[in-house]
Amino acid sequence: MVHREEVAEIGRALGGALCDVLTGKEIVLKGRVTLYEGKPKIEVRNASQIEVDGKVAAPSTSDLPSITNTPALRALDGKRVTLEGVVKKAEPSKGGGILLISFEGVSAGGFIAVVTSSHLSAIEDAVGGNLDAALPGRKVSISGPISLYGQVPQIEIKTGDQIKVIP
Repeated sequence: MVHREEVAEIGRALGGALCDVLTGKEIVLKGRVTLYEGKPKIEVRNASQIEVDGKVAAPSTSDLPSITNTPALRALDGKRVTLEGVVKKAEPSKGGGILLISFEGVSAGGFIAVVTSSHLSAIEDAVGGNLDAALPGRKVSISGPISLYGQVPQIEIKTGDQIKVIP
């Protein structure tokens, strides 16, 4: 199953319209099998999940979902990605010990970046200051494996090279 909003993007990554690229070809799909109305399905979220005639599409940044596409980010649980977005705010969690970085355009329950207190000083050194003052309104690139906290996709930032302010 390919979601309508992702058909064109996946087709581009594979080299043409999906119906043209895949019709009559032997393919292998990679992904988690779930049931939809009692029938098995695999959700295809990027071209790297499709092998056509023995060739795997090289993942590219265009294969990655937007930072605002929460369902697609959930499907990338455990995968290393690089995402870009404009920081809305960086603030401590209610319990403290964790700094949460939220992004413009991302709804509640959507993607966040997380910095634990044990890594905070190294991350602040990397961005050149206190995160809650240095990041809001700035476009950043965040890299690392997606993990789910409940159903919230997140990247835990542990080293300075995982976050870059984009001029």
